[in-house]
Amino acid sequence: MIICNIAAEIDSDPETLKKTIEGTKVEQDSKNIINGEHFRVILSEGSTVYTLAVNPLGIHLDSKGNDITWNMDCEIKTMVTEKDG
Repeated sequence: MIICNIAAEIDSDPETLKKTIEGTKVEQDSKNIINGEHFRVILSEGSTVYTLAVNPLGIHLDSKGNDITWNMDCEIKTMVTEKDG
């Protein structure tokens, strides 16, 4: 088992972010997640590639190679805040 903690602070265009949040009709493991604002992590172990993409609402796509039915054992937390200044 691999344990990996990843944190990111992302500065997004407020209008693009608003469209992503308001227009989200994406379900878990849908490739449509990559059409809006998202954060993606790609890890490899030998010839196996693992991908995790998460949008601001915490909806995510995880895959092992091309298999999007594979599910990562993960906990995802997201938060959208106003930018100071």
